[in-house]
Amino acid sequence: MDTKDIRVESLTHMLETDLCSMEKIHAYCERIATTQKLAMISIGLDYLSVINQSLGYVTGDQLIYKISQRIKKHFSNDSYLFRVGRDEFIVITPYQDESQLQSKCNWILDVFKRPYRLKNHELLITASIGVSLYPEHSETVDEFTRKSNKAMLKAKEDKGQVSCYIYSPEMEDRQDWNELLLMNDLNRALYTQEFHLVYQPQVHIETGEIVGIEALIRWNHKERGLIPPAEFIPLAEKTGIIHSLGEWVIRTACEHGKKLHQQGNNIRIGVNLSPVQLNSPSFTQVISRILEQTGYNPAFLNLEITESMTMDIDKAFPKLQELKELGISLSIDDFGTGYSSLGYLKKFPIDHLKIDQSFFSSFQLEEDKAIIKTIIQLAQTLKLKVIAEGVETEEQYQFLAEQDCHEAQGYYFYKPLHIDEIEKLINR
Repeated sequence: MDTKDIRVESLTHMLETDLCSMEKIHAYCERIATTQKLAMISIGLDYLSVINQSLGYVTGDQLIYKISQRIKKHFSNDSYLFRVGRDEFIVITPYQDESQLQSKCNWILDVFKRPYRLKNHELLITASIGVSLYPEHSETVDEFTRKSNKAMLKAKEDKGQVSCYIYSPEMEDRQDWNELLLMNDLNRALYTQEFHLVYQPQVHIETGEIVGIEALIRWNHKERGLIPPAEFIPLAEKTGIIHSLGEWVIRTACEHGKKLHQQGNNIRIGVNLSPVQLNSPSFTQVISRILEQTGYNPAFLNLEITESMTMDIDKAFPKLQELKELGISLSIDDFGTGYSSLGYLKKFPIDHLKIDQSFFSSFQLEEDKAIIKTIIQLAQTLKLKVIAEGVETEEQYQFLAEQDCHEAQGYYFYKPLHIDEIEKLINR
């Protein structure tokens, strides 16, 4: 392929994707496909936005450069390497048979097996890799590119692992057009400041004092208005955007908490974690950096995990222990709805149990009252504090008080409030 008129990207010295390059790729594919097969390998980095926000864009650029150099070492002059956007690469390379294609895919996987050293940190970077074949999968370059990207999106569903998928027609049914549009908007929304946090106060049942607040994310879409977290959080987890979004939530909550502490209000802030975040190899370092950069006292940060996130004890325990060593507290959220085990409650470094709000939505049933009572007694036996979620009536409040439940939150006390409303409420 004649590359003399194609612009070269300044950081990596790879080719840029523009109209000129796409026209030449098209001519190249048509010419070489008569004698050879071609593969397009799309490589999407999973955590670049997190690194940019935590260590700075200069460090992010250094990482991009080092990754590009490792990729170049594996591919000869018959392959063409492109940088696409900030966090993606494309490799177009000929192959003779399935064995050679597998070898070339393994070369890409090898790029991410060893850590990268940046600013005295050793970072193990993961990537999502998608492959399409020409002319087997595509008759046009547009289809060649689209199907490679489709396979890369499938790889992103593996959430925090280095994965490689070759395109198959079944992938076309995995994502409808509306989801694709929402995914695009979600990727943009963090940088156009469409997200904000609200906080629901947590009240000491005996004294009525506000002792904590739970951070809740809200997305005010520019066209659709408020989009429920239940709609966009699973998509963020599926695409890997949850890493940068989750870091933004924790950082913003710590900044707000620091401001409250400066006003003399030492209350706890709770933040929900996604299992994708917890499984990230660098998650503990991310939390440590945020605490250091914001100056927030870790003793007042409470991270909330679900029961399902603790099922793999061998994997979860070391990560939770690392978080505890930072000085933060941990809660089991939505307790009573998952696969409860006295074994993990006894073993894990947990501070709070949060009774799921579903037990209060059907509070008139004696079975639900019995479950609530049992959870409180269990927590007291294990010397854990209990927070009841979804309290909406005087009857529910009185029941919890009779059972010596420690704290509660819900519309009976306060609805979720903006940070300026929280400040006024606490300072009045």
